[in-house]
Amino acid sequence: MSTRHSFQNITPVSILASAEEQRSITLADLLFFFKLRWHLIAASAAIFCLLALAYVATTPPSYVANTQLVLSPQLGGTSLQRTDVEDAFIEGQLEIVKSNDVLAATVRKLDLQDDPDFLKSDVSVRSLVSTTLTELLGDGESNSPAAAQAGAEGETPEANNLNRASATLGTLTWARRIGRSSVMEISASGRTPEEAAEMANAMAQEYISKNLQMKSDAAKQYSDWLERLVTEQQRNLTEAANNLAIYRANPRDQYRLTELQSQADARRTLFENTLTQYTEARQRISLPVSDATVVSPAVAPLSKARPRSTLIVAFALSAGFGIGIIIAMIKHGSDRRIRRKGPLADVVGAPPLATVRTYKSLKPIAAAAQGSFTRLLESRSVSSPLKLEELTTVMVGLRRKRKTIVGVAGINPGCGATTIARELAVQSAASGARTLLIDAVPAARALTDTPNGLGNVIDDVSGLDAALRPITPTLTYLPFGQYTGVSPAIRLSSHRTELSIAKMKQDYDAIFIDLASVSESSDVNALAPELDGVLLVVAYGRTTLDDLTNATTGLALVGADVLGTIVNRSAGA
Repeated sequence: MSTRHSFQNITPVSILASAEEQRSITLADLLFFFKLRWHLIAASAAIFCLLALAYVATTPPSYVANTQLVLSPQLGGTSLQRTDVEDAFIEGQLEIVKSNDVLAATVRKLDLQDDPDFLKSDVSVRSLVSTTLTELLGDGESNSPAAAQAGAEGETPEANNLNRASATLGTLTWARRIGRSSVMEISASGRTPEEAAEMANAMAQEYISKNLQMKSDAAKQYSDWLERLVTEQQRNLTEAANNLAIYRANPRDQYRLTELQSQADARRTLFENTLTQYTEARQRISLPVSDATVVSPAVAPLSKARPRSTLIVAFALSAGFGIGIIIAMIKHGSDRRIRRKGPLADVVGAPPLATVRTYKSLKPIAAAAQGSFTRLLESRSVSSPLKLEELTTVMVGLRRKRKTIVGVAGINPGCGATTIARELAVQSAASGARTLLIDAVPAARALTDTPNGLGNVIDDVSGLDAALRPITPTLTYLPFGQYTGVSPAIRLSSHRTELSIAKMKQDYDAIFIDLASVSESSDVNALAPELDGVLLVVAYGRTTLDDLTNATTGLALVGADVLGTIVNRSAGA
């Protein structure tokens, strides 16, 4: 087949569709993810919730009171001009509310500079964050109220306390325009409802006082200027009247008389208008009118404004769940341990043959220290103490495929391969088949309960009958025995021993060989090509996909037939 024919059916659409299929996540995947990682997600949410509750419990409550004022600027011009001027006027009034003069006057009115608790409350989270961001993002100089807390050098303690209290009040109060209206709202945050209302109302009153003072000062300056103008115009009017009276006593030119009369009348009119404006300016000095009027004074709030317990806890729970899910996804994505059948089937090429729900990793099956198979020998019974019914289907399938001699090996030590091999042999014998169970695990030689076994008869079959341990008429057990040098499994694969696999197949209907794990010994790779197949045992949540891939790749390279995998669901040996 040419390269052109190999790729002629591949299109960009098919590539995208294949990639989309690989990226698709099913509902079962999500349910499995949450079932497996819910502890981590719940722990993250619980930690955030506890932190939020601790913050709510340790943070002193604060109350916010609001005073509303309506601004009534005296503006002229067209409607569009008035709108622009009104916006600028209101913005200017908002800045006046936050000015140091208004803050200092409010502090003096409420005697906050002499309140130690109020002076200590200036170290707030908001002020600290604001100061830090200003120092990091600014040019090294800070004009915020918090920067004034340190005070200038040479200030008296009273002035320093006033500056500190003003800076604190600046962080606890704020002003805003409500929508596009001419209503301004002054808000204050206090330790008690009454304190919050007092600060908001006092600040509004001091702002109005500041507004009146500014208008009074402006009117006084205007009045002083008008006073000088009135004096000058009065002098000019007197001069014009005198000139008219002199010329009228001896009139020589009628036109000149009319001109002097007009000048005197004009100066009298200008003088009267200026005098009227001067009188009005003097009145504004004595009775100024503020541009702002309180329409809704602050009252003591009924509930606290901060900390918002419900909102904080809800946000903490949401953040905890979100971060927990992210951490769980990272952990889930990096976890290569076998927990599902899908990835296992992708490696082996077929789903697992069985999923055993009982985990019992036996050391050597004939070890007196463990005693499990020893008790089986003594009782001469084929009843399974573990009742692994899931393996019945595996045993029947092997028989139908005429797999007479089968090796059972774990991917890693402690996967429970010895238990699986013993159970398969017990169930095979119980079905009436002549079954031989061979212990070929080198690590078990130090714990074997008999000095005579596979290692002793591999080169001298004369002692085979003595080494075999009949359990029932259909079940025979060949312990590991003793050996020196190369392991018996590798010796059997050499075809240079008296004991051969072909001879054993003639005497038994089914032979199960308990082999050492793939990761700790090369016995499996050496003996597997001589067997009808190998069953691989993986430990649920312990064996990784990388270990399974390395094992199956190694067995495929030597030509072994991997019959399938058995998942041993367990939490540990």
